[in-house]
Amino acid sequence: MLTRWLWQHVHKATPWRCRLGASHQSGKTGRIVLITLLLIIAHTWAMMYFEGLNPEDALWLTLVTVTTVGYGDFSAETPGGRIATIIFMLGGIYAMTVAISLVVEHYQWRRNRQRQGLWNWHMKHHVLIVNAPAFDAERYLKRLMHHLRHAPGGRKLDVAIITEAFPNGLPESLLALGLVHHHGRVDARDVLLRANADSASTLVILAEDERDQHADAVTFSALCRLRELNTQAYLIAECVTDEDRERFNAAGASTVIRPIRAYPEMLVRSITAEGSASFIENLLSTDEDELVMVTGPYAGRWGLLVKWFSEQDLGLPVAGRLADGQMKHNPAMHEELYLEAVLVLISEAQLDRLTQQPLPHQLHE
Repeated sequence: MLTRWLWQHVHKATPWRCRLGASHQSGKTGRIVLITLLLIIAHTWAMMYFEGLNPEDALWLTLVTVTTVGYGDFSAETPGGRIATIIFMLGGIYAMTVAISLVVEHYQWRRNRQRQGLWNWHMKHHVLIVNAPAFDAERYLKRLMHHLRHAPGGRKLDVAIITEAFPNGLPESLLALGLVHHHGRVDARDVLLRANADSASTLVILAEDERDQHADAVTFSALCRLRELNTQAYLIAECVTDEDRERFNAAGASTVIRPIRAYPEMLVRSITAEGSASFIENLLSTDEDELVMVTGPYAGRWGLLVKWFSEQDLGLPVAGRLADGQMKHNPAMHEELYLEAVLVLISEAQLDRLTQQPLPHQLHE
């Protein structure tokens, strides 16, 4: 009777029947573990009742029986104790074996779900990358993650990506950098929720193809989906055509940048220092501020030169060219330098005055 009852309950929880879903599998695993514990408790009580063992020795005998170790230091001698042990061996050992199999099966099932990008990692305050480049995605993401891990504050960031580019799971090179994967459409609501997009701190929407203006349509669709989730994340969107910038901003993008696949560091700066991307783009364009090389020479402290430019309202020195042609970037204010030229960040309004103002050869306090 006991054997039949065990078969009815344990058979339903065998590993090949536990692939229907996480909740189903967890419930069956819990059931078989509970049955095993009840059998252990029942046999321990039986050894105390029939054999007169104390609780510690009775539990020890039960455990060495269920694990089939059988040290031989204790054994059932009374008829009642032996019958109880036989029943326990028939049911308990089988239940224990199935319980171990279920745990292993559940671990393998979980690993497969994670590998396939179907696992909910329950992340919060993470960086979520939406989409991946259509060409050479692994190489670009590897460089992106490498620079992000070496950026200030980026080493401990949780980073996930939504993409269909890796149907067989992320390559080991990306897994080693701590990137996790969500497989699915970038504008699918259920995928965005599985990736915990509503609780991310930073959202990055990559253009699938930086050479195709139709990629902006996919980006815009993902952008609208993300805003439907009422996310408060800082949202970075790549835009292929400048005409779509206003549309992206109106849809809720915090920062809109051009896709630059050869320089992922620019995107990293946008993630770790909000707003820096627009500043970098401004330097690369010729629309507003300019970087101008002002010829010298100049000999003296760098701080005095910065002060002179500030007082004359002629822009901001950011680097100097040394006598050997090497560039000295962002020198210390107290550093003594001999410069052949100075690189200055300047606005269009200041440019005319700078051309009329010669660079001082030397400055003093």
